[in-house]
Amino acid sequence: MVSKKLNTATKTAGAATFFIILLLVIRHVEKDAEGSSIKSIFDAFWYSIVTLTTVGYGDAYPVTVTGKLLSLVLILFSLGILSYVIGQISSKIQAYMEKKKLGYYGTDFENHVILVGWNDFGKLIADEIIRANQKMAIVTDDRDDVDFIKELYGDNVFVNFGELNSMESLEKTNIGKSVSLFINLSDDSKALIYLINLRKNFKDVNVVAYLSNTELRETFYSAGATYVIPEKDISSKLIASFVFEPDVAKFAEDLITTSTNKESCDMVEFKVGDSNPFLGINCLEAFISLKKEYNVVLLGLSKKSNEGYNLIKNPGEEVIIEKGDYLIIVVDGSSKKEIEKLFEAKEGRMLRVKTER
Repeated sequence: MVSKKLNTATKTAGAATFFIILLLVIRHVEKDAEGSSIKSIFDAFWYSIVTLTTVGYGDAYPVTVTGKLLSLVLILFSLGILSYVIGQISSKIQAYMEKKKLGYYGTDFENHVILVGWNDFGKLIADEIIRANQKMAIVTDDRDDVDFIKELYGDNVFVNFGELNSMESLEKTNIGKSVSLFINLSDDSKALIYLINLRKNFKDVNVVAYLSNTELRETFYSAGATYVIPEKDISSKLIASFVFEPDVAKFAEDLITTSTNKESCDMVEFKVGDSNPFLGINCLEAFISLKKEYNVVLLGLSKKSNEGYNLIKNPGEEVIIEKGDYLIIVVDGSSKKEIEKLFEAKEGRMLRVKTER
């Protein structure tokens, strides 16, 4: 690095020296010539700049043979300088754009989801999150993934190319203002080590871990995971449901898939804010009103408490909706937009909170 800087400095100094000498010689040769317009060092400098930039005003030019020959050298030299400068600027711009593409300058995303590790399974998750109009930050250690991900999702996704276990990469994803982070590592032991290191640096972010080994569930919770999803548990329950309750399984599959049209349903949650029309109302009244007026179904409520959030399924009139709670409802593609407008909130968890298991 030092050698490269020294080489550049030497070239620059040499070029500047040669340029100055040419100016002095041209001025010396031309100043006493009849009809010459180059009488001073300023005239020579002005002539060189006009020549360098290919403007050619014609207000300054050599009239002697020697001056013209020297000017020819100056012109050729100027073209070399111009090419060098343009090349350096282009190189800097390309380097900047490449670093930006690789995520080295970070992102200002907020309330976004972070995905650590990219593979086919990660793509399925990203598809659902992007379909729900959520922004994502993805950390990958494969350079080829960067262009592929950008082509798939465009500006909805920030990609950082770096080591998966690098906390510096996570800082570039603006983890402090994220909704949650999903550890998408194929090896459970690597995922556990990653979780432990993550909690040393970032204690408050919601962390979701996906496991192959069900027996490690409690270990991951002890290490600081907010949610642990055992692969075999989910797949076995869904498969069993398809075996003896196929319609229930189809409905459940539809509910956990982001709705894109009026025919498909989606189970979503909305945070209750000051502008929510059901604030202070009991859940039974809210259930009836939501069904009659918007054709959506209130299934549950995540009640805020000092310890975190408690999930209440099928809440009745004894449960009052309060600020900070989350309403869990079933919507279709069109009613979801109406509810977002009504609640003045987007679906999903917008705050990092402790959640009871």
